[in-house]
Amino acid sequence: MVGFPGNNISVFSEYNDGGELEKAKSLDDLYAVFIPRFTPYSTPNEYFSSYSIVEDRLSGLPVPSYLIASMDDPVIPTDDVTKINKTNFLSIDVQSIWGTLRVHRKPHCRQLDRVLSGGYF
Repeated sequence: MVGFPGNNISVFSEYNDGGELEKAKSLDDLYAVFIPRFTPYSTPNEYFSSYSIVEDRLSGLPVPSYLIASMDDPVIPTDDVTKINKTNFLSIDVQSIWGTLRVHRKPHCRQLDRVLSGGYF
């Protein structure tokens, strides 16, 4: 059982009305149980889609903002980043590698740059 060492489901018995937690074998299974029950969304896909920032979702930004992405990011595909509409307050910077760690070169980031350039990752 994912997330419950020793399958000690009794600790969360109030969340296991139909035995769904005992059947869960992955996080996706747990999402399918908890999201419709404890959020206003019907499905995990509907829930996670609500986090989307593509198209005009960021059009109302009131301050200058930076989105830094990486082509090797395993979570946020850069194909999705290219679907974000540009605004006057949004700068998008897509790096080939480690984009989520490489920020615009500010003095306080020099130590991080030294670590990254040294091949620690």
